[in-house]
Amino acid sequence: MQTQYFKEYSRYMKREMEFKVYGYAGRPCLVLPAQGHRFYEFEDCGMVDAAARWIEAGQLQLFCADALNGAEITPQAQERWFCYLTEELLPRLCAQNGAEAPVLAVGCGQGACQAVNLHLRRPEMCSGVIGLSGRYETANVYGQGPEDLIYRNSPLAYLPHLPEKTLEGLRKQEQVMLCVGRGPGDEQALEETRRMGEALEAKKLPVWVDEWGADVTPDWAWWQRQWGYFLEKALETKDKDQKAD
Repeated sequence: MQTQYFKEYSRYMKREMEFKVYGYAGRPCLVLPAQGHRFYEFEDCGMVDAAARWIEAGQLQLFCADALNGAEITPQAQERWFCYLTEELLPRLCAQNGAEAPVLAVGCGQGACQAVNLHLRRPEMCSGVIGLSGRYETANVYGQGPEDLIYRNSPLAYLPHLPEKTLEGLRKQEQVMLCVGRGPGDEQALEETRRMGEALEAKKLPVWVDEWGADVTPDWAWWQRQWGYFLEKALETKDKDQKAD
């Protein structure tokens, strides 16, 4: 499998940010870790291997982004990181891939919230989402800080108030795919995933909430299976759309 590692200075983060690319062509997919986690976690935990057949066939190109470190997690830093994604990393990703935006975004846990946030705020850059065991309530994530920045990065808070013009554009995008188990450890994610799904449905946005069984827990073994399942669906949908065009 072709891989590339990059370490580049970010004017928004005011430090070097790392990311890794897997594959040489195909649908660009941005992997968003939970804040405090690292870009290499997706590979270390078997998620790259779970997508290997699509990567090696040139159907998928993964871009694994870095996140804030634990000491940086504030509303101000979150907003700077969001600007890093949209103003620096995503344009870099599209240049590397040779394709125009939008991309597919994927995340697990709080990374799923980051993927949904990117999709809702910048749908012209992100047309689809795979969110696994998502935690979409961010009030307790970023600590104290400007309320507008907390609000801006809290999809459950701002989605009900999105302007109709934005909603019209989102309704033309792919399904937001949200998956969660009903097993031990996923109780809070189950509640928040249901709320996120209901909020999207209330605005008539395309969403698929899939609840897996009572034995399904929020761990990498299950996320590997879910990732492979939903990735295949996302690639099939994109392929059908391109053929229709």
